Amino acid sequence: MDVDRLGDGLANAGEYSRRHNACLRAIRDMIAAVAIGQVVLGDKEDAARTAFLNEGHVVDIAEIGGDEDTGADVLYEVKCKSALKQHFSCGHGSATNGGAPASMGCKIGFGSTEEEERVRILGCKERGLPRDGPMNHTSGKGWVAAKKGDYHDALVNKRSRVIPAVIESTGGLSPPLRAQMRCLEGRAKGAGASDRTKYGSTRASARSFMVHHTQRISLAAVKYDALAIRKKMLSKKQKLAAHAAPTDGAWA
Repeated sequence: MDVDRLGDGLANAGEYSRRHNACLRAIRDMIAAVAIGQVVLGDKEDAARTAFLNEGHVVDIAEIGGDEDTGADVLYEVKCKSALKQHFSCGHGSATNGGAPASMGCKIGFGSTEEEERVRILGCKERGLPRDGPMNHTSGKGWVAAKKGDYHDALVNKRSRVIPAVIESTGGLSPPLRAQMRCLEGRAKGAGASDRTKYGSTRASARSFMVHHTQRISLAAVKYDALAIRKKMLSKKQKLAAHAAPTDGAWA
């Protein structure tokens, strides 16, 4: 029997949808607390509902007219990723597709999660030439093919702002998400500011917009990752118990 001593297998083989949805709800609550426009949730069962915001991919969260400088819509794609999953092929690329995101989580924060999702969400421009071979992450030289992201229509045709809200299951929040949180925090400060956040009532409760919502988003990721691990453990225990049960009715 394979022994998963560190529990990585349990974390990576768990149920992802509840973890994702919990983070999505926490981010939605944060946006709604200081929203200047309507906050819309996407629905994969009803893609047409948000197709006007981004054709071809369902938006997770949108604040209509949420960019205070331009009046553009602000769209959020929420990803809650496990940093414990090893990507053996990451970074090598291929002669056909050029360079690929690296797996550097052992050296830098979000090194195995954010780059992959940023390319998937935002896409990337071509760099170098095919004859240079796939990009080498050590030297920085080589070819990266142009890729259209899931939010290509929103970025190019709708001129919207897109926030790749990448969260790691350990509770870390990616730099683009933190930067957007600071923008939202600015709406909660100063004369005439409106902050509809429901802060805790105890002396230990956070009173800062940034601290409160950072805690809520991180808690959602960690809590529901732990629940998924527990659910996977229960499934394994039930299978072991089924194999251990006698077949001659001795326990009857």
